[in-house]
Amino acid sequence: MKKIKTLLISLLSLSFVLASCEGPSGPEGPPGRDGFNEIDASPTFIFEIAGITFEKDANYSFGDIIPNDIPIDDSDLVLIYRSNEVNSEGDDVWQLLPQAYFLDQGTLQVNFNHTKDDFEIIIDSNFDLDDLTTDQTNRFLTDQVFRIAVVSASTSSVNTGAKILNNSAFDYETISQGAQLLNFTE
Repeated sequence: MKKIKTLLISLLSLSFVLASCEGPSGPEGPPGRDGFNEIDASPTFIFEIAGITFEKDANYSFGDIIPNDIPIDDSDLVLIYRSNEVNSEGDDVWQLLPQAYFLDQGTLQVNFNHTKDDFEIIIDSNFDLDDLTTDQTNRFLTDQVFRIAVVSASTSSVNTGAKILNNSAFDYETISQGAQLLNFTE
C-alpha cells in the first residue's frame, strides 16, 4: 500500500513538473476576425417610401427605381424593412423582409426583389387576398411604410461565407447607425 502511495505521489509530482514546461513559441498565426460581420456598412443609404397601398389591379406589388443619387454596385446589399407596428413609445417597429404571416385564411408573405436600379415589393398568399378582413387589409395592404437600405459591401467581404446572413447584423438599428437618411417619399 505504501508503495502505491509513493508511486501515485511520484506520478502526480512528475505531471506537475511536465505541465509547467514550455517549448519554443510557434510562428505567428494570421490575424483573426471579430465574429463574421465583415460588411463595411459605410456608406449606407436609407430612403423611406410611405403611403403604399397594394391593390389587385397591380398584382399586389409595388415597384420603383432606386434614386440616382444612391451609388450602387453589383456587390452592394439592398435590404427592405416594413413598418409593422408602433411600440409603446410611439416609434415604428421595423421588420426585415421577407416576412410570413400565418392568418386564419392561410399564409401571407411580404417579399421583395431588386436589381441595382430598381426594387419591387410583393404581397403573396396561398389564398385569395379578397378574403382578408378589413383589419387585415388595413394591416397588410393599405398605407404601408417601407425603408430601403442600400449597404455598400466590397466583393471580398460579401464572399466571406454564408454565416453573414445568419448574423443579426441586418436588424434595422444596426444598419441605420451612421446611415445617410434620404428624403424620398411618395
